[in-house]
Amino acid sequence: MLSQYEEFLAAIPLDEYRQSLMPVKTVEQDLPQDLNPLPDIYRHYWAQSVPANGFPDYESFFANWWQDHLVPLDRFIRQYFWGCSEVSPLL
Repeated sequence: MLSQYEEFLAAIPLDEYRQSLMPVKTVEQDLPQDLNPLPDIYRHYWAQSVPANGFPDYESFFANWWQDHLVPLDRFIRQYFWGCSEVSPLL
């Protein structure tokens, strides 16, 4: 089964995907750097070896992530949500 999986992976035309997906951006890429969860996701799930108690599940990961990012989250909300609700006087 492993060799079949490796053959499957080897058959994926990565260069074609790289070319066609380069202009595609995810929503996370448009976020301020301190609110982009992708670097932390990569670090926790890909770059590190498996922790002794296993990888955190999705809910646990984001519960901790949001708690650690409350200051930049508040700054983002103030700028993009509360700031947009201020009505300027008509000319």
